[in-house]
Amino acid sequence: MRCDFHDWIAHYAVRRPEHVAAHDLASDRRIDYRTLDRRIDAFARHLQELGVGVEDRVGVLAYNSVSYTHLRAHETRHDL
Repeated sequence: MRCDFHDWIAHYAVRRPEHVAAHDLASDRRIDYRTLDRRIDAFARHLQELGVGVEDRVGVLAYNSVSYTHLRAHETRHDL
């Protein structure tokens, strides 16, 4: 687990792993920092396995939800 200054999710995944990182009010779904951090890394690995590189463009069609948080955080972490 890396922890760059700009990567606040990784920062809190180390310091407050069980605190709520995101709360979807519509479904009452909550996700903690540890889980969110792991999902971001898993998503990054999945994209790499598909052959997606740093400067490649990836289209996203998603509702504004907790799941969308993974995508946005991945962009920040991997400079996309």
